[in-house]
Amino acid sequence: MKNLPSRSAKAAAADGHAPPAELGDVAARYFFFGWLFRNAGAADPWVSSAALAFNIRQRHHLPVYMLRWAVIFAVSMALGTQLEHLAQGDLACVAYVVGVFALCYLFVAVAIFLGLEIAAHRR
Repeated sequence: MKNLPSRSAKAAAADGHAPPAELGDVAARYFFFGWLFRNAGAADPWVSSAALAFNIRQRHHLPVYMLRWAVIFAVSMALGTQLEHLAQGDLACVAYVVGVFALCYLFVAVAIFLGLEIAAHRR
C-alpha cells in the first residue's frame, strides 16, 4: 500500500481539526506544569496583574501535578530500596537520583501552589 502524505498543520487548522500532538509534547505537558501559567513578572503593571490573576485561576491544576511527582518519588525510592536488597547498588543509585529530582520538583510545585493560595486570599 502506498503511503499518502500527511496533511499540513495549516490545512488541518483550516478544517477545524487540531494536528496530532507529538508524544514528547504530551509527556512534557503531563509531567511539567509550566505551560499552564503566564509570566507575572512583566514590567507593565497591567500585564503583570492580569497574569497573576490568570495564574491564581490556574492553581487548581497543581495538586494533580504534585500527586504525579509524589508517586514518582515513592516508586523510585521503593525501587531503589528493592535494588539495594538485590545487591544492585549502581541501579539503586539511579533510582534514588530520580527520586531526589522528583522530590525537588515536588517542593517547587508545593511552593508555587502555596504562593498562589496566599495571593488568592490577599485579593
